Amino acid sequence: MVKTNVYSCTKPIQWFNVENLFQSTKGEKNILFVLAFFPNVVEFVEKIKKNFPHWDHIYILKNRFEVSLFLLKIRPDKLYIDADYGFKGYLQTLFYNGDVFVYEEGIGTYFFDVKSLNVSPLKVSLFNIIGAGKFLGGHYKTKGIHVYNTYYYKTLHPDYSREVLQFKFKFEEQLSRIKNELSDLFSLNEMDFLRIENKKILIYATNHSLNHDIVAYIDENSKGFDKIFIKPHPQLVKDKASKLYDLKYELILENVMLELLIMRLIITNKVTVLHESSTGCIYFTDSDNLTLVNFGGPIYPFFNSFKESLLINN
Repeated sequence: MVKTNVYSCTKPIQWFNVENLFQSTKGEKNILFVLAFFPNVVEFVEKIKKNFPHWDHIYILKNRFEVSLFLLKIRPDKLYIDADYGFKGYLQTLFYNGDVFVYEEGIGTYFFDVKSLNVSPLKVSLFNIIGAGKFLGGHYKTKGIHVYNTYYYKTLHPDYSREVLQFKFKFEEQLSRIKNELSDLFSLNEMDFLRIENKKILIYATNHSLNHDIVAYIDENSKGFDKIFIKPHPQLVKDKASKLYDLKYELILENVMLELLIMRLIITNKVTVLHESSTGCIYFTDSDNLTLVNFGGPIYPFFNSFKESLLINN
């Protein structure tokens, strides 16, 4: 029988990591599930088909339960998913009994668990009853996890007995390796602000909510920049009660990875990025054309220890 692998993703950054994962895990037949959790998903999938024709089939699905139903029909040998934590992991694998592997989305993959998320004892008991993962990589069906930083994952999960596997390419290598395809996939050449040259640019990459201290910092220092942009977190864009749309600065609402914007803009500009321990900044360091200002945030200790561990893991 033909060995079939299924890869499931719910957002562009997950797809980016799936493409990296594919390089070392591909089967004889490879199927991609893209969940319709972000805007313009149909156009996004069409561009994947154009730029990455190695997929035998690509399906757009509504939710994780539909993933589970599709798996019942396809019955693949291996399944690669973004998360096996809690009920979302349980739903994706409900009817599937093959090999399950989790892959990294961002820094949260390493430390999100029932303790850090303050999950109630009742919910933890439910997780135990149904076998749901209490951390990423912890579902009872999961055989292993693919991450960029194996050392850091093992440090935080010293008793983990399953496989901890590394992506074939480092994150920054993958970014550079497929940069031309990414430009087309995210329509970078159609974005006017990416045509800016020889300017001082400030980007505020928000967390799930606006940090008014950062907004105040921007107001106080705005005269030092030629262009100022706010790149809101997708969750913040959906929050109609936020003050996001009251800000006087230009919003970057395009569904594009922060890493790509930074990589493009620093070629011909001096860029300052304000953030709160954003995964999008974790693989960059300060340079002549890039200044990163981290305002901390809830995951600041993990962000710093992750950065330090990269020196060991590389």
